[in-house]
Amino acid sequence: MNDRLALLVAADKGITEGEALRLALQHAVTELDGLGGAVHLCGPMSALRLVASAGLPPALVRSWEIVE
Repeated sequence: MNDRLALLVAADKGITEGEALRLALQHAVTELDGLGGAVHLCGPMSALRLVASAGLPPALVRSWEIVE
């Protein structure tokens, strides 16, 4: 786990917020032995907006892009 955290800290320079979220999600899924995961952030109209996913089929992810 410490190696993954060190990688996230090192990757902090020069990557976008979306890339950082995707990388953190991939590491969290791996650390928890998960099959996939998703990150939603609160949008401007109080709906949740999908910002990153890992290990999930695109057809499934599309149906969760906006969560009211």
